[in-house]
Amino acid sequence: MRTVEELIELKRLRLEQKRQLIVNLVLVIYWLMILEGALRKWIAPRYYDVLLAIKDPIVLYIYFLAIPEGLYIKKNRVVSYGFFLFYFLMFFGIVQYGVLGINPIVVGYGWRNYCLYLPLIFVIGENFKGNDLRRLIKHTLLLAIPMSFLVYKQFSSPLTDIVNLPPPGGAVYTIEHGTTGFTARPTGTFSSYHGQQMFAGSLSACLIATWILPPVNRPLNAFFLWISTIAVMTNIFLTGTRAPLLLAFSILSAAWLGSFIVKDRMIRLRSRVIPIAITVLGILVLTMFYDKALELVKKRSQSSGAASIESTISRSFYQITSFWRFVGYFRNDPIGFGMAHTSRPGRFYVASGEVPRTDEDEWSRIIGDLGPYAGLAFIFFRIWLTWQLIAGAINAAKRSSNPTPILLAAFTAPVFLFWYATHIVSVHDYAWLFAGFCMAANRLGMNMQSEDTLKQNPWN
Repeated sequence: MRTVEELIELKRLRLEQKRQLIVNLVLVIYWLMILEGALRKWIAPRYYDVLLAIKDPIVLYIYFLAIPEGLYIKKNRVVSYGFFLFYFLMFFGIVQYGVLGINPIVVGYGWRNYCLYLPLIFVIGENFKGNDLRRLIKHTLLLAIPMSFLVYKQFSSPLTDIVNLPPPGGAVYTIEHGTTGFTARPTGTFSSYHGQQMFAGSLSACLIATWILPPVNRPLNAFFLWISTIAVMTNIFLTGTRAPLLLAFSILSAAWLGSFIVKDRMIRLRSRVIPIAITVLGILVLTMFYDKALELVKKRSQSSGAASIESTISRSFYQITSFWRFVGYFRNDPIGFGMAHTSRPGRFYVASGEVPRTDEDEWSRIIGDLGPYAGLAFIFFRIWLTWQLIAGAINAAKRSSNPTPILLAAFTAPVFLFWYATHIVSVHDYAWLFAGFCMAANRLGMNMQSEDTLKQNPWN
């Protein structure tokens, strides 16, 4: 008969095996998020719609493993509110289906974008350990190398080239450049340029975090780190939009500001010097090798009005005030027009009724989908969680002298709060996954006992 100690040890080993399986499944979702576009565009375009949902059964299986065992963050108010919102929105979708007569496909797509990935944040936050984040950052930076060659090929090739082949029923994303025609907007291995934007932005956080760490603790050696640095810059500069540049600016600024938080003297020095050095190097690379990309970004900014009435930053915060107009606009539609009704699939499969008139910003679309009451409840969750991610990252960096939590939060916070995290699949997946990675990094940083732990191995 086993002793109590043996039973406790067996339970610990069983939970650890489940934890490792959950982590591996999350990483499978992460890599599918990056690579599924290649499957949908080039390998199996006949199954374009099916491949869109290829990750979702894995998410459900993760919940089957994690929730009965309590392998998620607990004793946290925002987590409790998040689970309440999860169950409420599941029921709310049924109500919308019954009252509004929405196409079931739209309901299912809405459930996916508003509900399905919500608990995954808390599962990732509880189960990822330091070595798991180390593996994630290492492999992401290594993937940037071949991705940079693909992005360069897409940027420099004709619109009709196979590397610029659009998804079924879609069109090649282009950027107009004067009287000479159009240049393809690179999408990498994603189905749209939005995914490449998110990938390039996340690379900035991974790269700066790796550079700031002491050389002995970096997930990459010096040779691959330098190659990855040039590859990351290529991915950012050739994306053809301002979003990766804004995200890079956010991350570089966070790294420099984080130097006033961390206690370790060398980390503090590196946090101040490296962002400046990377910025100078990036400017040199952009002006010397990617001058055409620079001109296209300038033209894109001018054509979108950023150079005239509104600046790029003010456009990002425009939705804070604009969505209030739509709260009043939908006062006679308290349950909205239906989850995902304002998304592209929603507009395509709409069965009847008026498609709501909304601005292009995320928050207005949420109000259109859910109505003013449920919409505000969902937006409040995103604001609250974003605030907790930022506050937790500051506390974790201060306690551990590891700036990684701050850098992950600098990428995740604007994406999760303002970007199209409920209406564009690639942005949605990045927002929810990286919110979980942030929670994990914050938990690990807060569990650090002293600066000696950082100096020995910041990833354990």
